[in-house]
Amino acid sequence: MGDHNGIYTYERFFPVEPLAAFVKFFYYFHGTGDQSERILPQSLAEITFNLGAGGAKSFIIPPGHQPYFVTPGHLHRILGICFHPWGLHALFKLPPGQLAQTKIPLADALPVAGREMADRILNKNSPREMVTHLEDYLVGRLKGSSGGLLIRDAVNFIDSHHGLIDLPAFYNRYSPSKRRLQMIFEQSIGMSPKKYSRLKRFHHTITELTATSGLTSLALDTGYYDQAHFIHEFKVFAGTHPSGFLQESNQLNAINARSWW
Repeated sequence: MGDHNGIYTYERFFPVEPLAAFVKFFYYFHGTGDQSERILPQSLAEITFNLGAGGAKSFIIPPGHQPYFVTPGHLHRILGICFHPWGLHALFKLPPGQLAQTKIPLADALPVAGREMADRILNKNSPREMVTHLEDYLVGRLKGSSGGLLIRDAVNFIDSHHGLIDLPAFYNRYSPSKRRLQMIFEQSIGMSPKKYSRLKRFHHTITELTATSGLTSLALDTGYYDQAHFIHEFKVFAGTHPSGFLQESNQLNAINARSWW
């Protein structure tokens, strides 16, 4: 499955079972545009491998990262692994402190596993061949990993409600204490249930935002107290006002809205 236009080529490859419980999809991206684009925080964890010349770094991008800018043509060719929010920690046991809000060089966070994965895709002829070798490697890491059934259910519950949940009722839904469930979220995806629900509500709002949106009505429809609350939350996650965001080129965020949010 893919998207192709004059600025980028983007292809997705879906994993085999049982890896699909941890990895949502793999992707290949090649950009040629020279216009900078803002990348909004996503709810998935990601590992990116830069396949271009120059030895550019590969990264881990955790859920809820701070917005940042990229220029598609400067990305060269990227092969990525998009994990379900719990998948990266389940497979690699990253400590909570490394699931920060910024990109992490892969060599710093996973020096051995990062090198092993990079070796698997070295000198392969096609994105599909590279993905196949990464799949084999990740399946080998599944032994002894339960995938965290509680965190998976809790995340899917928040996702299904677009983040519009009653937090006390949410905590009562699960047997662990509130503090225990918060610790599970922090360990597995690097943020609390409250922040994760705020992020999913933001994603839902982005999909409803248009140039003709009435911000007050949109705010109320998507669970914010009022327009001021909506704009504040938008700035927290996007780093800009909604009207400013709409004036930017958002082709990469459009991909994310279809695939990653």
